[in-house]
Amino acid sequence: MQELLALEQALVQEKPQLTPEDLLGAVEHAVTEATGQLIQMREREGQELQDVVVQYKEQLMEQVNHIRSNSSLAVEKYRARLLERIAEIAGGALLEDRLLAEVAIFAERVDITEELDRLDSHFNQLEETLLETVSIGRKLDFLMQEIHREINTIGSKNQSTEAAVAVVQAKTILEKMREQVQNIE
Repeated sequence: MQELLALEQALVQEKPQLTPEDLLGAVEHAVTEATGQLIQMREREGQELQDVVVQYKEQLMEQVNHIRSNSSLAVEKYRARLLERIAEIAGGALLEDRLLAEVAIFAERVDITEELDRLDSHFNQLEETLLETVSIGRKLDFLMQEIHREINTIGSKNQSTEAAVAVVQAKTILEKMREQVQNIE
């Protein structure tokens, strides 16, 4: 084998000469192909992220609906407790005017209607934003902040144990949503 390789011209390797135009064409082709694959991958990832965010939104809406259904119970429970306390203190004499005033003040303090309305608006904006074809990452991040603010307010006004559990669940879901939104441009 060594003798064969030692012979001149026994092994000739030809290198094709590439012109600058050929080289430029090959680079352009490679860049175009890579860019196309990158765009396809990002679109696929974007669709998957959209599906995840929509799923979390649905779970979050379930918790908000649970809060909504339990929010009116807080005033009734407070009224019943207050009625018991007044009966104990007043020795059975009903102080209807005082009771109504206390219940009205409490109802005003724990009313979360505005927060629930704003949450509905934020959910609608979220759905609309997810359908946009432009960069939506910052807008979604802002919506997450607004939804978080409303849920925190509901949590601070809340007087119901059932609603408190739903608020904690909502915050957990919202945190997962925020993590996913951070991956969207």
